Amino acid sequence: MINVSDLYKIIPKVLKFSLDPDEYHGINTTILPHEVLWLPDTVVYNSVVMNPDETERHMNIRADSLRPEGKRGALMSFLYPAMYTVTCRLNIRYFPYDQQNCTLTISSWTNSKSALDYYADENVNLASYISNEEWEVISFKVYRHEYKYACCPEPWVILEASIVIRRKPLYYVVNL
Repeated sequence: MINVSDLYKIIPKVLKFSLDPDEYHGINTTILPHEVLWLPDTVVYNSVVMNPDETERHMNIRADSLRPEGKRGALMSFLYPAMYTVTCRLNIRYFPYDQQNCTLTISSWTNSKSALDYYADENVNLASYISNEEWEVISFKVYRHEYKYACCPEPWVILEASIVIRRKPLYYVVNL
């Protein structure tokens, strides 16, 4: 198992919400409590515990009137901290010189691409990563996939966040 702490930023594709700076004395951005809007049911499929109350209760929604596409309406961002423990298959054949790849599978339980689409930056920002004595992060990338299921006419979008870590063998070499 691996523990991952993250700050999620979810930007819905379509929302009928507007923020006109002229109507609000030049204010371009505001923060709203999460209770005022519909929240997407984004989950980490391979999380050991699926308890959204622990993370979503800290969620805020940022509404920006300055849309990069030049379209009308507001650009909405759902921002919340999250901590997940996910299952990973480990190969310890070369222990303590092993390298592991763990994947977090992120998507919606109930919404296909037509209702909820996901995009991600390929490289994860590790600026706030706190290094530890046992593991070194080699890479952390996010891949977007579309899958068709027999149940549904629309494809489903799934994000796979792949983290590659390498064990630091010094502790084990010295202490074993």
